[in-house]
Amino acid sequence: MIVNLRKVYDKPRTKRRSTATKMLREIIARHMKVNFDDVKIDNEVTKELYKHGSRKPLRKIKVKMTKDEKTGVTLVTLPEQEMKKEEKKKPEKQEKKQEKQEIEKKEEKKIEKTETTAKQ
Repeated sequence: MIVNLRKVYDKPRTKRRSTATKMLREIIARHMKVNFDDVKIDNEVTKELYKHGSRKPLRKIKVKMTKDEKTGVTLVTLPEQEMKKEEKKKPEKQEKKQEKQEIEKKEEKKIEKTETTAKQ
Protein backbone atom coordinates (compact mmCIF):
# COMPACT_ATOMS: atom_id res chain seq x y z
CA MET A 1 0.00 0.00 0.00
CA ILE A 2 1.26 3.48 -0.80
CA VAL A 3 0.61 5.87 2.07
CA ASN A 4 0.26 9.53 1.14
CA LEU A 5 1.73 11.86 3.78
CA ARG A 6 1.61 15.18 1.96
CA LYS A 7 -0.45 16.84 4.70
CA VAL A 8 2.59 16.63 6.98
CA TYR A 9 4.03 19.60 5.11
CA ASP A 10 1.16 21.79 6.41
CA LYS A 11 2.81 21.64 9.85
CA PRO A 12 5.86 23.64 10.93
CA ARG A 13 9.24 22.08 10.10
CA THR A 14 10.02 21.25 13.73
CA LYS A 15 6.85 19.17 14.20
CA ARG A 16 6.89 17.17 10.97
CA ARG A 17 8.66 14.09 12.36
CA SER A 18 6.11 13.34 15.06
CA THR A 19 3.22 14.30 12.78
CA ALA A 20 4.43 11.95 10.03
CA THR A 21 4.57 8.93 12.34
CA LYS A 22 1.17 9.77 13.82
CA MET A 23 -0.38 10.15 10.37
CA LEU A 24 1.18 6.87 9.21
CA ARG A 25 -0.23 5.07 12.24
CA GLU A 26 -3.67 6.66 11.84
CA ILE A 27 -3.93 5.74 8.16
CA ILE A 28 -2.83 2.16 8.77
CA ALA A 29 -5.10 1.77 11.81
CA ARG A 30 -8.06 2.98 9.74
CA HIS A 31 -7.17 0.72 6.84
CA MET A 32 -6.57 -2.41 8.91
CA LYS A 33 -9.45 -1.67 11.36
CA VAL A 34 -7.33 -1.79 14.51
CA ASN A 35 -6.65 0.63 17.36
CA PHE A 36 -4.04 3.35 16.98
CA ASP A 37 -1.89 1.74 19.70
CA ASP A 38 -1.93 -1.67 17.99
CA VAL A 39 0.12 -0.45 15.00
CA LYS A 40 3.84 -1.27 15.25
CA ILE A 41 6.18 0.43 12.76
CA ASP A 42 9.43 -1.34 11.86
CA ASN A 43 12.72 0.57 12.25
CA GLU A 44 13.48 0.16 8.54
CA VAL A 45 10.26 1.98 7.69
CA THR A 46 11.17 4.92 9.91
CA LYS A 47 14.67 5.07 8.44
CA GLU A 48 13.20 5.14 4.95
CA LEU A 49 10.61 7.73 5.94
CA TYR A 50 13.25 10.10 7.33
CA LYS A 51 16.08 9.42 4.89
CA HIS A 52 16.05 13.12 3.88
CA GLY A 53 15.92 14.24 7.51
CA SER A 54 13.26 14.72 10.14
CA ARG A 55 12.28 18.11 8.78
CA LYS A 56 11.66 16.75 5.27
CA PRO A 57 9.96 13.35 5.55
CA LEU A 58 8.88 11.54 2.41
CA ARG A 59 5.54 12.59 0.95
CA LYS A 60 4.66 9.03 -0.06
CA ILE A 61 5.94 5.72 1.21
CA LYS A 62 5.19 2.18 0.10
CA VAL A 63 4.64 -0.22 3.01
CA LYS A 64 3.54 -3.77 3.66
CA MET A 65 1.11 -4.44 6.51
CA THR A 66 0.60 -7.75 8.28
CA LYS A 67 -2.00 -8.29 10.97
CA ASP A 68 -1.60 -10.88 13.71
CA GLU A 69 -5.07 -12.33 14.27
CA LYS A 70 -4.35 -13.61 17.81
CA THR A 71 -3.01 -10.37 19.29
CA GLY A 72 -4.60 -7.91 16.87
CA VAL A 73 -1.28 -6.13 16.32
CA THR A 74 -0.47 -4.79 12.86
CA LEU A 75 3.20 -4.74 11.82
CA VAL A 76 4.28 -2.22 9.20
CA THR A 77 7.36 -3.18 7.13
CA LEU A 78 8.91 -2.31 3.79
CA PRO A 79 7.79 -4.35 0.77
CA GLU A 80 9.68 -7.56 -0.05
CA GLN A 81 11.09 -6.13 -3.28
CA GLU A 82 13.25 -3.64 -1.41
CA MET A 83 14.33 -6.29 1.11
CA LYS A 84 15.53 -8.56 -1.70
CA LYS A 85 17.72 -5.75 -3.07
CA GLU A 86 19.40 -5.38 0.32
CA GLU A 87 19.96 -9.14 0.56
CA LYS A 88 21.83 -9.11 -2.75
CA LYS A 89 24.24 -6.49 -1.47
CA LYS A 90 25.23 -8.49 1.59
CA PRO A 91 26.77 -11.48 -0.24
CA GLU A 92 28.91 -9.13 -2.35
CA LYS A 93 30.45 -7.71 0.80
CA GLN A 94 31.08 -11.20 2.13
CA GLU A 95 32.73 -12.23 -1.14
CA LYS A 96 35.02 -9.21 -1.02
CA LYS A 97 36.01 -10.05 2.55
CA GLN A 98 36.78 -13.63 1.53
CA GLU A 99 38.89 -12.44 -1.40
CA LYS A 100 40.86 -10.12 0.88
CA GLN A 101 41.44 -12.97 3.34
CA GLU A 102 42.66 -15.24 0.54
CA ILE A 103 45.05 -12.57 -0.70
CA GLU A 104 46.39 -12.08 2.84
CA LYS A 105 46.93 -15.83 3.22
CA LYS A 106 48.86 -15.97 -0.07
CA GLU A 107 51.03 -13.05 1.03
CA GLU A 108 51.74 -14.76 4.36
CA LYS A 109 52.77 -17.94 2.54
CA LYS A 110 55.12 -15.95 0.28
CA ILE A 111 56.68 -14.27 3.31
CA GLU A 112 57.16 -17.64 5.04
CA LYS A 113 58.79 -19.10 1.91
CA THR A 114 61.20 -16.18 1.63
CA GLU A 115 62.07 -16.41 5.33
CA THR A 116 62.77 -20.14 5.09
CA THR A 117 64.95 -19.68 2.00
CA ALA A 118 66.82 -16.81 3.65
CA LYS A 119 67.59 -18.94 6.74
CA GLN A 120 69.02 -21.76 4.62
